[in-house]
Amino acid sequence: MVDEGARERRGVSRRTLVQAAWAAPVVAVAVAAPGAAASVGTPELTFSAFALDDDYAWGTVTFERSGVTGLSQTFDFQGSPPVSWENIYTGQSTNSSGYYASTLPRVVIGNYDEIRAAAFVEGYGWTVSNAVPLSSIWA
Repeated sequence: MVDEGARERRGVSRRTLVQAAWAAPVVAVAVAAPGAAASVGTPELTFSAFALDDDYAWGTVTFERSGVTGLSQTFDFQGSPPVSWENIYTGQSTNSSGYYASTLPRVVIGNYDEIRAAAFVEGYGWTVSNAVPLSSIWA
C-alpha cells in the first residue's frame, strides 16, 4: 500500500508521459501544414497569339507559380462570342517548364470575338489568362 505522501512526491505518472508522447507529434503536424501551403504562389496563365497567315494564328500559353516544381498544367482554350465564354479546345497541357505553343486554325477560332486560356489549378481553383481579341491577331 502507498501512502499519500509517497504519491505526491512521485510527480508525473507514466500514464501521463505516454499520453503526452502520443499527443505531441499530432500537434507538430497540424502546425506545420499551414506553413507549407503558404509557400506556394498564386498561379498565373499568360496567353499570346499572332497571325501566321490568313488561315492560322500561333498561340502560346505560359503557366507560372512560385514554389512549385514541374509546371505541367492542363488547360482549355476558350472563346467569347457576344454572350459568354465557351470551350474551344479542351485538355491541352503545358510542358514541365510551363510552356505550350501551337497553331490555332482561323476556321475554328474565327467565330469568336476573343480567346483565352483557362485552367483548374489543384489547391487553388480556376485561373484564366488575359483575353486576346481576334481583331488584334488578324488586324
